Amino acid sequence: GVVCVITLLEHHMSGTIILFLIGASMIFMSGANWKILATIGGVFGAGALGVMLFTNYMKKRIDAWLHPELYLQTGGWQPYQSLLAIGSGGLFGKGIGASATKLGNLPESQNDMIFSVIVEELGVFGVVCLILMYVLLLWRIYMIAVNAKDMFGSFLAIGVFLHLSVQVILNMLVVTNVLPNTGVTLPFISYGGSSL
Repeated sequence: GVVCVITLLEHHMSGTIILFLIGASMIFMSGANWKILATIGGVFGAGALGVMLFTNYMKKRIDAWLHPELYLQTGGWQPYQSLLAIGSGGLFGKGIGASATKLGNLPESQNDMIFSVIVEELGVFGVVCLILMYVLLLWRIYMIAVNAKDMFGSFLAIGVFLHLSVQVILNMLVVTNVLPNTGVTLPFISYGGSSL
């Protein structure tokens, strides 16, 4: 909780969400009472909602999320261009390296918005292949957790599983504008290799 609050004070909402979900899930997996965890989660969620609604920084992101076309100058440009890239990808995409959006319309496309470039270049087929690769990786990590010889190894694998799955899901939801832009990178794809 302390680490989450410190991260939240740094205006890093996505990091706060990831840390909270990993921590709460790990505590739940260790056998903690789910009612106590739900109460703590409710308090944390209410606090996070309060921060989002009463800070200008988060209000701008929420406005840009709800109506990116109206806030192109103040935060809506990136989600708007991301949606245009995704929409132009079609079933099989424009081809590897043929993305027009990454050449200037989508700022920092190599970081947290790389998924939209992948959709534009490889289309729905490419995205399904990418998701299947993540599912295969997560399944292998799950099998390691299940077959670990001790609790430490099992919990370590569970933590890695949770971190990767939460980060992949958050990135894909942000890029498709289901959630407000939070700056979560796509593991093993975004600039920096692992990006973790």
